[in-house]
Parts: sequence; structure tokens; C-alpha cells
Amino acid sequence: MKKFAWLIPALLVFLHQLIFARYLSPTIAYELIAAQRVWQGQMPFRDFYFDDLPLLACLRVPTVLLGQILQMAPLDSLSSWLAASHGSMLGALPCATGIVLAHLLCTWLVQFLSLTFCFVLIEQSKLTSRALTACRVLLVALTVAQLAAGFSSGCLQHLAFLLMQPFLCLIAIDCADGVSVDSVRSKQRWLAALLCGIAGALSIKFLAL
Repeated sequence: MKKFAWLIPALLVFLHQLIFARYLSPTIAYELIAAQRVWQGQMPFRDFYFDDLPLLACLRVPTVLLGQILQMAPLDSLSSWLAASHGSMLGALPCATGIVLAHLLCTWLVQFLSLTFCFVLIEQSKLTSRALTACRVLLVALTVAQLAAGFSSGCLQHLAFLLMQPFLCLIAIDCADGVSVDSVRSKQRWLAALLCGIAGALSIKFLAL
């Protein structure tokens, strides 16, 4: 059961983010509006101004599409409640109420996949008992760290952190005592490196990564 200890703080993080879901960051709203325009066939820098790399707006497109679906679903009453405090901020979006719930669900999904990947990396590595315990504690700490996002959950910095989490776990595994470099499968290493590269391509501020 110890190896699944990270699921408890993960559940608390998800509930915490549900509380803050009503307070969508203005920056996230700006990115979602840019994603809506991308979905409509417009190009950043050519058809509208966007002050960051285009990849960020493109990655928000699935959230916009999910928001359009939720707008027509019975869940619209829940998404309307979540959007009650910042509906005007998303006034440029035709699916302004559904997109709030869509953003929350997409953030949850990315968090869960990132933490699950970290869990798989740690549990499948050939670590000593002491090193394994240390890495499990690290995973719990990374999970609890999600609470710091607050109402900015799912923002650019939060997404970049989630994408880089598996790579951070790889570094911790490689630095453990008595562990061979091939303790983690090469495909998993490539995937972690790819996710870290995507994180660096989300913003000009991260290009140094």
C-alpha cells in the first residue's frame, strides 16, 4: 500500500482545485480565447496578436472543443456554476460556461497522467529499498506541490511543471545509489525527454530549458 500513498494527496489536490475552479486566471482565459481563434482557422501573429509561442494556444484547443461538448450536455448546469464568477472574462467564447469545466477536467487529466508516469518510472526501476522509499516520498511531495497552483491551476507554469515531472523523477532515479543507467527502459526515457522538450516549447521564457 505504501507505493500508492501518492493517491491520497492526489485526491486532495483534485478537490482543492475544484474549489478554486470558479476563479479562472485571466491569463488562462486569454490563452483559451486564442485557442478558440486557432480552431476557427486563424493564425497567431498573422490574424491576431498573441504574446507567446503558438504551441501554447494550439495545446488549449482540445479544452475549447471539450467545452463546446459540455455546453450541450446535461453538465451545463455544473459548468455554469463554475463560470458564475468570471463569465464576463470569457465573454469572447461562445462556450464560455462549458469551457470552465473543460479546463478543470483537462488539468486533472494531465496531472493524473503525469503523476502516473512518475509512479511507473519509480516502481519499475531497479532501486534499493532505501532509494525506492526516497523516490516514493519525492512523488508524494510533487503531488502536494500541486496545491501551490491555487486559482492558477492549469496555467502555463503549472502545465510546464507537470510535463517536466517525469524527467525530474528520472534524474532522482539516476542519482540513487547503486542504480545502473539502464534501470529505466529507453522508451520511457525518450518519452520523458520529449515531454520535457514540449514544456520548453510552450513559452519563450522556457526556451533556455
